[in-house]
Parts: sequence; C-alpha cells; structure tokens
Amino acid sequence: MDRDAVLNQLRKSWLITLGLSPLAVFLGVQIVSSNKSQGFEGGQAVFLVSMLGVFLALILVLSATSIFLNLYPGIRQERTYSFFAWYLVPLLLCIIFITASDSADDLDMWMMVLPIVLPFFAIHTWFYIQFIKTMDKAKKEIENTTEQTQ
Repeated sequence: MDRDAVLNQLRKSWLITLGLSPLAVFLGVQIVSSNKSQGFEGGQAVFLVSMLGVFLALILVLSATSIFLNLYPGIRQERTYSFFAWYLVPLLLCIIFITASDSADDLDMWMMVLPIVLPFFAIHTWFYIQFIKTMDKAKKEIENTTEQTQ
C-alpha cells in the first residue's frame, strides 16, 4: 500500500475521531450526570464538567496524532509497533489523568472518567481495527501478485 493511501486513511480516521469523540464525551457526561442537574447550580456544574470532558477528549485526540508514525513502513508492517503508535500516548495520558487525581479511589471520580475515556477509545479502536484489516488486505494483494509473477 502506498504512502498516500495510508496517509489518507490515517487522516480520515483522526479527523473523524476529532469530531466524534468530543461530541460523544459531551453527551455521555450529560447522560451520566442527568440526575445531578436538577437545579440551576447543578446544571451549571454538569455543563462545566461536560466542557472539561470535551477538553480532555481533545487532548486525547491530539495525543493520538502518533498514529501518523504508521506512515513509516517499518512501523506499519510490524503489528506491535503499529499498536503502540495508536495507543501508547493516549494510554499514558489516561494513566496520568487518573493518578494525578486526588480521588482515584472514589467511585464518583470513575463515573466521570469513564464517559470521558471510553468514547475516545471505542472510536479509536474501531479505526485501528479498520486500519489493520486494510493493511492485511494490502499484504495479501502483494503476496498474490508476487505469486502470479513467479
């Protein structure tokens, strides 16, 4: 698979993640916190938490620019390196988010972290699986053309 096709697929994956992840986080925090927003102050607090969640989702999406390391054939062809290019930096940021929190043992903190982190990783994983399928398909096509020429 040529570099331009890989670039187009990675760019499309990243841009869709950039659009969908903050939206899903905003809606997820609104749904999880819907019972807490009964008054004016509660509604403001939920909105602020939603905006914080969108900001953190954008940080995760920006950290996912490491997927463009897959433009290098050595990384793209090695499944482990490709996995790390997709997930290492976002996972490290999630660990930092969680460990930097003073209330890492509190259940309420987890109820706020999961709606922020899970949508990003769900979308990101879906595009990673699509990328791997495309790379496997391209690899099989190359193998078929080399078998036909021999």
